[in-house]
Amino acid sequence: MEVDAELAGPGQYGLRVRGDSMVALGIYDGDQAVVDTRQPAHHGDLVAALFPSDHGDEDLASLKILELRDDKAWLVAANSAYAPIPLREATVLGRVTTIIRRL
Repeated sequence: MEVDAELAGPGQYGLRVRGDSMVALGIYDGDQAVVDTRQPAHHGDLVAALFPSDHGDEDLASLKILELRDDKAWLVAANSAYAPIPLREATVLGRVTTIIRRL
């Protein structure tokens, strides 16, 4: 999605949020997330991750919290209805730096 140049520069892009996996962080369906591919992701960061399609069609990007524990990396939703996902099932695209909501 196109994002205003003041909010996203080189190496950054926007994703539109769909679903309810991040509601406990105040991120809702329809919000926009600015992702910075140049910033390294660390424990506790909000990241965009790419999950390969199960059916060979479109891959799925998702926002999750990166957790490093027990010598493993996990992608964790901010909604207890969703189980943590091992990072090995996805690729981190970048760190989320901004959430935009239209009122």
